[in-house]
Amino acid sequence: MNPDVDLLAQFVEPQEYFRKTEDFVGLDNLGATCYINAYLQVWYHNHAFRNAILKWNERPTGLLQGFAQSERHTNEHLTPASLLGQLQLIFARLRFGTRKSFAPSDFIKALKIDTDVQQDAQEFCKLLMTKLQELDPEVRRTIEKQFVGKCAYVTRCLRCKREVENDSTFYELVLNVQDHPDLRHSLEEYVKKSDLKDRNQYNCSECRRPTDATHGVQLKSLPPVLNFQLQRFIYENNQKKKLNSYFAFEETLDMRDFVPSDREEDTIYDLTAIVMHIGSSASSGHYVALIKDPTTSETYKFNDDEVCKVDDNKFDISSVEDKDGAKTKRPKVKKGMITSRTAYMLVYQLRSTREDADIKEVTKEDLPEHVRLFLESDKEEFETEVKSTQEKVSERMEFWQDQHGVIYGDLYNVADKLPRKSTTCTTRHTSCEWVSRSWLTKWMNAKDPNDIPPVIDTDKFLCKHKKLHPCYVENVKLIPTAAADKICSLYYSSVRLPCLDALCRECVVGRCYVIHNTELVIDAEHTIMAASG
Repeated sequence: MNPDVDLLAQFVEPQEYFRKTEDFVGLDNLGATCYINAYLQVWYHNHAFRNAILKWNERPTGLLQGFAQSERHTNEHLTPASLLGQLQLIFARLRFGTRKSFAPSDFIKALKIDTDVQQDAQEFCKLLMTKLQELDPEVRRTIEKQFVGKCAYVTRCLRCKREVENDSTFYELVLNVQDHPDLRHSLEEYVKKSDLKDRNQYNCSECRRPTDATHGVQLKSLPPVLNFQLQRFIYENNQKKKLNSYFAFEETLDMRDFVPSDREEDTIYDLTAIVMHIGSSASSGHYVALIKDPTTSETYKFNDDEVCKVDDNKFDISSVEDKDGAKTKRPKVKKGMITSRTAYMLVYQLRSTREDADIKEVTKEDLPEHVRLFLESDKEEFETEVKSTQEKVSERMEFWQDQHGVIYGDLYNVADKLPRKSTTCTTRHTSCEWVSRSWLTKWMNAKDPNDIPPVIDTDKFLCKHKKLHPCYVENVKLIPTAAADKICSLYYSSVRLPCLDALCRECVVGRCYVIHNTELVIDAEHTIMAASG
C-alpha cells in the first residue's frame, strides 16, 4: 500500500488536533500500559496530590543542569531525570498541555517497566507510592495525609485477656471478591477475628504457655481518600485466573461499623473513581477508569487516549461492561448501589473533605521554570508537527483529486479504449482487469479520501485455486488495465485479475457439471411426474 494513503486518513481541520481548554487529556497506550494510564488519571484528579506534585521544584541536576547552562532550550534539556520530575511533567501536560493525548514514555522508562507486558496493577500502585515518598519530604507528607490509614493487628489471649497490638499503616485495603456478593461482606471478612487454637495456639508471654486466642485486623483511622483493591485475580491449581463474578458497592459508604469514631462526618465516604479490568482472562485484558471530576461532579471515562463524558454524570458501568462481548445478566441491586463484574479498584473520598476540591489550583505561573519552558517548547513542537502534517495532507489531497479525475476519465472512456469490432473477445479485453464492484462503487462516489476503504477487496471473490470463482462474476467489474494500475498505486490489492486469465477453468467446468446434472434431475422428475399422472 502507498504509505501516503495512511496520511490521507489524518485529514481533519487543524483545530481538531488541539485540546479544548475545558477538555481532559488522554494518555497513549505504549503496548500494555493501560493500567498505568488508568491509575495516573485517578491520581491526577486528586487535587491535593496534584498540587503537591506540580509545586515541587527539582534542583538542577543531570539533564536539568544542562538546561540551566544552555542558551537554547529544547525538550532534551528540559526533561528531568527523576521519577518525581517525570510525574510532574505528566501532570503539567494533563493540566496545561495543548495535545489531546500524549505518551508517558519517559515516566515509564524511569520506572524501568516493560511496556509489552501487563504488570500487576496493584504492585505498580504500591511501587510508585513507595518511590515517590522516598524522593521528597513534602510529597511524602501529602501522600500520608491523603492516602495513608492506620490499623493494628490485634491478638487477644482468651486465658488472661491480654491484648497485643502491632501497629501498621495502609495505602489501600485489599478485599476478597470470591464468595462475597458486595463490599460490606468483604469488609466484614477483612476485620473478622480468627481463632488460634489446637495446633495453632498462641504463645502468650503473660501466661508463659500456649493458649487459645483470637487474631484480627482493627482499623484505627481512615484516610480522606480510601482505596479498595478488589482481588479479582486468584490462583487455582497453580494457575492464575480472574473472577468475573458481580460485586456490589455503595455510591455513599458509611464506615462507622468498621472504625471507631464519635462523629458521623468522619465515616461517610462518596465514590469518586472506579478502575475496571475488561476481559475474562488474568493474563490479558484492558484497564479503563471512570472518574468523577471533583470540581464539576461530572463523570468521565478515561480509556487511554480517549476521554469522554458519561451521560447523566453517573458511574455507568454498563456502558463499559456491556461492550466486552460477555453475555451475563446483571443482577438487580438496591438504589444507591452499583454492581460490576470488572471493578478492580474503588476510590472513595471522605465527604467532610470534599471542600478540598475548592482549594486554590496551581496556575501555570506557579510551575517551576523548567516545566513552563517544557510546556512552551512542547506547544511549539506540536504546532510544527500539525503544520507539517497539514501541508502533507493538502499535497496528497490535491494529488488524490487529480488522480481521481484521471482514473474517472479512464473508466468513462473505456468504450473508446476498446476495439468496436473483433472476430474474437481476445483483442477486445486484453488490456482489462476485474476489480471488486462494491469497492469501485465506493471509490467513484467518494467526495473525500476518507470515504474510500484502503484495501481493494477483490480477493474475497477467489476460489481455492486463487482465481476468479464463476459464482462471483457479478460481484466484479471489468476496467482498463491503465486505470487499474493507477488505482493499485494508491490502494492496496493483494491480487490482480487480468481479464483473459482470471476465471478458473477447473471451477467453471465443475460448475457446468453441477448445472448439467441438476437439469438432468429436473427432467427426470418431470418424466416421472408425467408418467404417474
